[in-house]
Amino acid sequence: AMPKSASSAHSQAAQCARAIAASLRDQSVPLPEFQSVCYSLLGRDRALAIHGRFSVADGEIRQVEIAPSADVSDAQAQARMAAHWYDRIVTESFGT
Repeated sequence: AMPKSASSAHSQAAQCARAIAASLRDQSVPLPEFQSVCYSLLGRDRALAIHGRFSVADGEIRQVEIAPSADVSDAQAQARMAAHWYDRIVTESFGT
């Protein structure tokens, strides 16, 4: 149900880590919620983004909120957010 993207994989990995940490502390495992964002660069300083939110229901990952259609009104802000997302995921994944 989730896009096959780095943001989806990162969200799933974070939820897995939370579940492992809770289990090691003998705490209840939190109900997972996942986020996904897919950026499409239109140019050097213009982008579109599609966001999604997901949860587990009946043992399956399901989208809980349909993302609105891509907003082209502020493509420059979307490009900045795409760059920020990339920097953040690289730092969180590799510590650099």
